[in-house]
Amino acid sequence: MRFFMRFPEGRKKAFTFSYDDGHRCDLKFIDIINKYGLKSTFNLNMGIVAASKDNSRLMREEYSCYEGHEVATHGYTHPFFSQLPPNMVTYEITKDRSEMEEFFGKIIRGHAYAYGDVDEKSKEILSNAGIVYGRGVKSTHNFGIPKDFLEWQPTCHHDEECFMGLIDKFLENNPIGSPYLFYVWGHTFEFGYNKERNNWEYCEEFCKKISGHEDSVWYATNIEIYDYIHTYKQLQFSMDGKIIHNPTATDLWIGEHYKDETIKIPAGQTIKL
Repeated sequence: MRFFMRFPEGRKKAFTFSYDDGHRCDLKFIDIINKYGLKSTFNLNMGIVAASKDNSRLMREEYSCYEGHEVATHGYTHPFFSQLPPNMVTYEITKDRSEMEEFFGKIIRGHAYAYGDVDEKSKEILSNAGIVYGRGVKSTHNFGIPKDFLEWQPTCHHDEECFMGLIDKFLENNPIGSPYLFYVWGHTFEFGYNKERNNWEYCEEFCKKISGHEDSVWYATNIEIYDYIHTYKQLQFSMDGKIIHNPTATDLWIGEHYKDETIKIPAGQTIKL
């Protein structure tokens, strides 16, 4: 038997956004994605916060806009990690995380590397600081599950010429093995550039196109996807795969190769096939 992970409710696909810097344009972007039932992760620099609404960034008092989405660290002052000694990288991560947790009243476990600047030193420090994933900026142009979540590279940026074609491929194909994960990143201020693939009409167009497929696509934040995949890896199988135990508190789903039906393994239960 060859089993493959399936997302919640047996879905074979997941879609997520990741947007950086806490820009004022996040307000408009959130209105759009909320309209279409989409989810995003927003990566904030708690050391660079606006003092008034005249600034391009949001004030902390406006951070309630992120309700229903994920907030993650982005470096306290948005530095190049590779250019800093380890103690300063540690400060940038832990200061950003601790102030964010104090403000939002929740545990923060995600990160996006400023400028996509990731190295082994930073990954180790991130992990030691309790961060479970770190997003880069190198497009994969595929829908694979990352092998290293501390160097999680996105599918593409929203302004790439191939983006709309990737949406078509993602929606039209029916994976028979490993599930699809479509990960899009960017900065919301880019929609103000008013270029062919960087304007608000274009943003609305691609959100409308990717949305509305709840029967086959799980729309989730970065941390929701990480947590599900991490939890799935805790499933226990008998030697012949006919007995499966779920020791976690989360319902999980699996699928067999070349079969459309999925199997639910309820939280804390054992099933026999």
